[in-house]
Amino acid sequence: MKVRTKLNSNTCEYEVVRREHGEEISFRIKKLTRSRGEVATSSLMISSWETVALGSRLEQLYNRSISLGTSKIINEYLEEDTGKYIERIELEVRKGEPKLMAYRRGARKPVPISLLGDGYKVLVGVEIAVASAQDIVILEEPENHTHPALQDKILSRLTNWLKGGSRQLIITTHSIELLNKLLGVTEQENLPGAVHRVCRRNSEVIVDTVPIHEATELVYTVQADLRQFA
Repeated sequence: MKVRTKLNSNTCEYEVVRREHGEEISFRIKKLTRSRGEVATSSLMISSWETVALGSRLEQLYNRSISLGTSKIINEYLEEDTGKYIERIELEVRKGEPKLMAYRRGARKPVPISLLGDGYKVLVGVEIAVASAQDIVILEEPENHTHPALQDKILSRLTNWLKGGSRQLIITTHSIELLNKLLGVTEQENLPGAVHRVCRRNSEVIVDTVPIHEATELVYTVQADLRQFA
């Protein structure tokens, strides 16, 4: 997934570009702004492909969090959401290269993040995002490599982040289960939003946009279509 940003004095528009079956599918989402003419440009994107790589992307993101002074918050989040299984993560120099290391409960030595389970790597990426991004977080298929309980922790963390100010979350997903959870959380917390269903019909890209309060019916009617892209 790629995200291109277009800014002018009054609006900020994100073009989300996905590759499906060798072809690019793109659609645009307008950024929610705090007030007219005020556009915040800080954003952080977490791709499922990046978080399960050898850790280089996570190391880069965590290094940024150090400069922003948010690394302590990240470790507090991880300790809470993993039940103290991961006590902390640190960026250390190993054999002349920076490595993001995880200190686990009961373990004698830290291990590189790249050796953790894929679900934990997704969680680490999300924790870095919500601690470091000021106003926008973009997640690609956070359901990948995560079991339902871990998804609930991720959604809880994202919900708390959204409630912390004028913020926007963009998620791409193929999962009906995750979409249902997102709809439930946004309705319960009275958060604004919309569901954008992107599909290809006769070589044409179609984008259907439905407000959150109307989206539940859409979820049930498009379940098969969402699955066919997986």
